[in-house]
Amino acid sequence: VVTVYSAKGGVGKTSLATELAVYLALTSGGRSRYRVCLVDYNIDFGDVLTTLDFSSEGANMTQWAEEIRIRIKRGEAPDSIRYTQSEIEKHLQLMDKTGLYALLAPITLEESMDISEEELQVILRNIADCGGFDYVVCDTGNNARDATCIALEAAEYVLLVVTQDITAANCNDSFLTVSYTHLRAHETDSYL
Repeated sequence: VVTVYSAKGGVGKTSLATELAVYLALTSGGRSRYRVCLVDYNIDFGDVLTTLDFSSEGANMTQWAEEIRIRIKRGEAPDSIRYTQSEIEKHLQLMDKTGLYALLAPITLEESMDISEEELQVILRNIADCGGFDYVVCDTGNNARDATCIALEAAEYVLLVVTQDITAANCNDSFLTVSYTHLRAHETDSYL
């Protein structure tokens, strides 16, 4: 899992995340190309859909979150909710010319406000653990909402985007300070 993040907006997170995901999807890993899923966890104002010209009529995370919400209401524990690879692919859009899969953000802000932290965790865990992907690339918002935090916590690699602008440096410095303090307080030294 590779998460692209910056505490400052407008620095090119989505451009980097989409270009990285497309590049990886077009790259061979032995006999065949890598299986890659791009996850738009900028759930309030995600624009992977328009950046890569996916269909606004196609699948997005709203329907998947609703399905998970029903399962939780029926008594399933979020940690036990598992999806098969084909069940996951129903909730994704596929870019035929590249083979890139994408989980797209909700179309409207109202839809994004209904998605809970538990649902977001179930979605990303299933994509990473059960989707059969070689790489999962997460685009994020410049915020500390649940989706962004979940994508950062799940990441094996974080690409912290910075521009040559003092405001970008200040925002990311604040993020790094809080992240380091959080790690010191909650994690073992092996993570530092």
